[in-house]
Amino acid sequence: MSEAKESSGVKAWQYALKRLAMKGYHSAELAAKMEEAGFSAEEVEGALTRCREAGYLNDAEWVARSAERLSARTKGPLAIRQALMAKGVEASEVEAVVEGLDEEELVEKIVQLLEKRWGVEGLVDFKVRQKAIAFLMRRGFTFDLIQRGFALIKNLSSK
Repeated sequence: MSEAKESSGVKAWQYALKRLAMKGYHSAELAAKMEEAGFSAEEVEGALTRCREAGYLNDAEWVARSAERLSARTKGPLAIRQALMAKGVEASEVEAVVEGLDEEELVEKIVQLLEKRWGVEGLVDFKVRQKAIAFLMRRGFTFDLIQRGFALIKNLSSK
């Protein structure tokens, strides 16, 4: 390997490490950043391979952590799917994570959001229910999960 290629490979590796020291990245996102910075596809792939071998880059772990973080911020499965796809994560990885979300936890989050924002008594009015449904759908919850959340609130309030 020529000295110039080796030097550019080291620069790509250092750039990748610098980025990873600031925050975690998915390999697709890091590759895009590196290409924007002017590194060739060969340099990018070499740096990503070294990062994976050194344990600094783990896509599966990053995807799982990102989904957890988004879920903790009361985002539903649709919003999580959209956010991960926007970061360049492959559809198969995204689907595996989204399917792994606990539906009962998601329904519980819906109930918490509804109780916090409108209270149980406030959800009796039809227009308020429509606003609540729209609010939850904007947060990425499916209509099925939202219906289950309303049913749970109805069961809790009737006891």
